[in-house]
Amino acid sequence: MRKASDLVKGMRASVKGWAEGADIGRFLDLGILPGSQIEVLRSAPFHGASYLKTDNGNYALRPEELDKILISA
Repeated sequence: MRKASDLVKGMRASVKGWAEGADIGRFLDLGILPGSQIEVLRSAPFHGASYLKTDNGNYALRPEELDKILISA
């Protein structure tokens, strides 16, 4: 399964779940749930944070957080 960190600007994907060790509570608080759609609006240079559009809002997440979100494109 792919990770959200594999996405680049303009790509959309559906959240399938979380990787082991993920802070699931944080993702639930943000509304990033299995079945949610996410889209990368922009990314900071040098492997910085990515700005995502979700079903429930827009959020900036660090690459290590994106590694914990499992997706299907």
